[in-house]
Amino acid sequence: MVGDKVPVAIAVRGASGHSLAHARALCSLADENGVIEMIDALRSYQLNLSVRRHFQNDEKAGFDFAVAVWHPTEGPQQFRIHSYPTLPDFAPFELHSVEFLLACGSYFDSQALFDRGILPVRGDGHIWAKTKGAEIMDLMRATKADNLPGYEGEPFYAIGGHVDLASVTAEGASIERVRVWKDRIGRKIKPEVEEPAANVAGLNRQMRRAMRRRTA
Repeated sequence: MVGDKVPVAIAVRGASGHSLAHARALCSLADENGVIEMIDALRSYQLNLSVRRHFQNDEKAGFDFAVAVWHPTEGPQQFRIHSYPTLPDFAPFELHSVEFLLACGSYFDSQALFDRGILPVRGDGHIWAKTKGAEIMDLMRATKADNLPGYEGEPFYAIGGHVDLASVTAEGASIERVRVWKDRIGRKIKPEVEEPAANVAGLNRQMRRAMRRRTA
């Protein structure tokens, strides 16, 4: 999710419909009132009892956001905020400033990524994210999740559909699709039996639709 007028991007994890609507409202707030106003709104969650009550006891309304912005005076910034009391390291409803790689999913140590040729980052960082960064998402997709908030069942494959790359600069935010998997809503994700993902970086929407029709 990205802002239309201001440099804001929000990566969403949670109950899809509720979380996406929540993120969309925050991006709209930023578009209308600026990045600083949106950051202040997120900071108010910690003390706003009505906000806490709304999310605390409702797993379906829960959210987990990674937020990237270009602050008008302080430059690029990254934050994490969520509503789940069971997540380690980050207290719920607090806007946490983070200066390191932030991943909501399987974690791979640096040596494992070096061994696979994904690290180090070389050349243009945007090109690396479109290629090697998408490979990291392939690895995460192939790893069963066991740490989702509110879930106590057996681990399962949780990453599906597609990969979008959001970029935030002083000029604004943009988003492009770089991976598409042949998952179907309502069916289990089974990466171990699927064909290789389609690399759609650089294709426009019409071209992606045509490709999906050919491979359906």
